Amino acid sequence: MNVVVTPEDKNDIHLGKAVIHDLREIVDKTKLLRTDGARTAISIITASTNGSTVQNEKKKSSFSKDRKAKYIHEHLTDIAVATLCGKDTTNDCFNKACLDRKCTECGVRLLDFSDQELSDYPEAPTVSWEKYEYITVHNKRKLTLVRKCSKPYEMFAHFKHVLDHFAGHQFRAYWQNAQLKSLKENLPQNNCIVIHDYSENYACKERVEVQSTYFQRTEVTIHASIIYRHSVLELDGVEICPDDPCIITEHFFVISSDEKHDQCFTSKVQSLVKEYLDSISYNVNVFHEFTDGCPVQYKSRNCFDTINRDSVKAYKPIPGIRSLHQVLNSEPEKLTVRYMSCYSCEECVNGNYNMCTNNAIGRKGVVPIRPDDKGTIDDDDENDNEYTMSDLIVEGTVLALYTDEENAEFYLLRASSCPEKLRTSEVDDWGVSFRKNTKIIRGQYFKSDLNRSELSYKLIRRKQAIVPEASVIYISPQLRVNSRFALTLPETVHQDILSVLDEMES
Repeated sequence: MNVVVTPEDKNDIHLGKAVIHDLREIVDKTKLLRTDGARTAISIITASTNGSTVQNEKKKSSFSKDRKAKYIHEHLTDIAVATLCGKDTTNDCFNKACLDRKCTECGVRLLDFSDQELSDYPEAPTVSWEKYEYITVHNKRKLTLVRKCSKPYEMFAHFKHVLDHFAGHQFRAYWQNAQLKSLKENLPQNNCIVIHDYSENYACKERVEVQSTYFQRTEVTIHASIIYRHSVLELDGVEICPDDPCIITEHFFVISSDEKHDQCFTSKVQSLVKEYLDSISYNVNVFHEFTDGCPVQYKSRNCFDTINRDSVKAYKPIPGIRSLHQVLNSEPEKLTVRYMSCYSCEECVNGNYNMCTNNAIGRKGVVPIRPDDKGTIDDDDENDNEYTMSDLIVEGTVLALYTDEENAEFYLLRASSCPEKLRTSEVDDWGVSFRKNTKIIRGQYFKSDLNRSELSYKLIRRKQAIVPEASVIYISPQLRVNSRFALTLPETVHQDILSVLDEMES
């Protein structure tokens, strides 16, 4: 922990040095005088600066600094640790009850906040801060960073709420990463580790591109898998040695025109990985798959039942599916799961999960899988995180648009409605024509207001514009036009837009 010298402390230090300098001058001049007043002055100075008095003042100063220092933490981790009991010496980790906030002896209440930080009085200053909130767009929820202006109390109340879950989240992330490393170091024979993840959809563009094809680019999905396996003598030139295994790392990419990241896509990827391993004569008995928490992909309720079997049935949602971190085995209509993985004890590494000796991560549980006779295998209702850019565009949203004009970096438009598909051909007030079935956005352009500043804009209210939905390169839900129909673009947003343009041109 670092003790930061505050401006008040700096002033005190400077004042103390000045006082000592003045005392020296007074003593030097007074000690040469032989009057009663001079002797009285020397006595007062001696009494106020003797050892015991100075020591007491140092103790007071040290106590004051200690009170200030306890509010200062170098990392967010230090704050989280301050809300927990000590580590378990046996497992060298914090108690699970503390991480789950079920311990009565620790918690966020252990943190001390100053009166200014918890002030909600009318005279308290207003602070500007940001928090993530879910906003509903087209009946879908989107996690968005929202700016807040409030009293300090509201900001720190939210901070304490977030901190209440942070310690457990951080431990789980650290623990899962440690288990992956342990498994790689102790990978059993005929086992394989595969880490799956989707990349963003990529647009294909030609080297020499016609302008009319800019908004009609084909997009592809890139799925990346990292494979850890034992060496194969015929392929890698390294013989398998149980005492000194050679773990090979490979990257496996699947490129597809299917833009839907669902369990059908993931199932196909799994089969392709298996086909590849079969082609190199690597016999796999157990796959250890590590994925993210998206419930529409590898953590889909339907994917869970395809473990060890082929199934095309639809199943009802599994409560708390994001919190499941290890599926041990699958039986008819039920799964044996753990909310934390374990590959650090010898029994779990060898597949004897029922004999796990690690008690720090909680017990196993059985999750029922119930068929949904009325449902389909489509998991769209579970996906809260897959959104297109157009889902964020509503009336009043400020958009940055691509342009190839030399005298403009981009155009700004305030949307007057949600995106739509034209039912008939139309021409907007600027004389630009659009064909039927084109996906468009209606709105009003901004013009630069250089009289105010370089990043100031004025809304052109008299003309309605129509722009292709595909021309949108940046959306800022936080930007709003003021009562005078003016807008000042923050420098951070301006730089973000320019970075998007740089990526498009690279």
